[in-house]
Formats: sequence, C-alpha cells, structure tokens
Amino acid sequence: MPPARGVVVLPALLHKDMKRHLAWYAEKEPDALVFVGEKGASFRRTFFGRKWRWARAVAGLTNGFRYYDVRHTGHTLSSR
Repeated sequence: MPPARGVVVLPALLHKDMKRHLAWYAEKEPDALVFVGEKGASFRRTFFGRKWRWARAVAGLTNGFRYYDVRHTGHTLSSR
C-alpha cells in the first residue's frame, strides 16, 4: 500500500525544527519517509515504544501517560 499523502499545517514556531528534522533524519528522495527507524527502514512500533518510554521518563511523566494524550492535547490547543 502506498503511503498516505496530505498537507500538514504547522505553526511558525515549528518550521525551524521540522526543517532540521528533515535535513538530519528523513530520507532525501521526494517520496521518502519523514520518520525512519534505527536501521533506515519504516518506523516500527517497538522502536517507537522504546523512544517514547525514554522521552516520557525524561519529561517526568507517569507510565500511564500515553502518546495519544500528547496528540489529543495538541488538537485541543490548536482548536483554541
């Protein structure tokens, strides 16, 4: 199945970080992946889980804080 395509609107304060991410981590081809795993393949759930647990611990969040909680908070804030 081909990857989904669409337009993502980002606040101006994220433009610099997104450009940096694309330059440092994303593949370079026009149809390339934006997020790749440790070995350059598609992002896998196990890889994300390890990184998410680490980030959550560094941020001081509880184990019950889910990635989807961040997404929902982002949606709530952007709709305001």
